[in-house]
Amino acid sequence: MAKRSSDELFQLIKSLEKAEKRNFKLFVQRNLGTADLKITLLFDAIDKMDEYDEEALLRKVKTLKKVQIPQPESQFVPPDTGQSAHPPR
Repeated sequence: MAKRSSDELFQLIKSLEKAEKRNFKLFVQRNLGTADLKITLLFDAIDKMDEYDEEALLRKVKTLKKVQIPQPESQFVPPDTGQSAHPPR
């Protein structure tokens, strides 16, 4: 069973038109400076899938670890930095 946020990411990538996908990749490469970023590898691998499969994705992109794949928000626990999330008044 696909995880909700990963499935939503899959659906988002699949809903993009060819020009939008190209613009996304150009934006990432221009702002982060390299073509071999994990984000572009992940984007391309998900784009080539017919159906979302996390295990197949991990096999396809060897540099990617399971913890780097988007997880449902309910499972995300931000690290405790000792600072309040709200600015002082």
